[in-house]
Amino acid sequence: MTDGTPLVMVGTMKGLFLFTGPDRDNLTCSGPHLAGRSVYAAVYDDRNGRSRILASASSMHWGSTLHISDDLGQTWSEPTVPTLAFPSDADAALMNIWQLALGHDSQPDVVWAGVEPAALFRSTDAGESFELVRGLWDHPHRPQWQPGGGGLCLHTVLPHPADPARMLIAISAAGNYLTDDAGATWRAANTGIKAGFLPDPYPEFGQCVHKVDRDAGDPDRLYLQHHWGIYRSDDGGERW
Repeated sequence: MTDGTPLVMVGTMKGLFLFTGPDRDNLTCSGPHLAGRSVYAAVYDDRNGRSRILASASSMHWGSTLHISDDLGQTWSEPTVPTLAFPSDADAALMNIWQLALGHDSQPDVVWAGVEPAALFRSTDAGESFELVRGLWDHPHRPQWQPGGGGLCLHTVLPHPADPARMLIAISAAGNYLTDDAGATWRAANTGIKAGFLPDPYPEFGQCVHKVDRDAGDPDRLYLQHHWGIYRSDDGGERW
């Protein structure tokens, strides 16, 4: 957190739990916050003097909504009009918010959201409002994307820590896509990933990617959990 205190956030089907304390052996638990809702993603934002938690919570009655707390979960704000929603001309409706990620250090008010059906949203006001990233939504591959077992979800958003224009996203079951121009254009990034369930075992896209994460010590080393195994990339996702 802003004062250096560790914060662990755990999303569950029954709400969000927060663990804080001086070290990992002395943590205090609070919660469940957003009780009775399934929390799929949460991120802590301490940029620009904030102490903000953003969390996506889903319920069978209200659907998926984004909640904000500026006091470590004591109170939560929920807009009366959804701040994260598809525009009318997209002919789509939000099903779930799968991932929340903070923007590059040079963009202290940017927040990214990966959702279902597979799409990327960008906020420039620290999560108060979001806009659809058209470069990905209008990609020529999108009509051919197929859902995985959990749905057609954009579940991974990895901004590059050294390059604000570069980002990798992952979709189940479309695979990985990279941008080098802050989301204006995107290219498939699945070279070397086998999809044994498809007629072409090494397709340009269509891999059932479950999750991707970045190595803490090397920003260009990525690890990928895939339907058929674990992969590693040492060049930022160009080859696996």
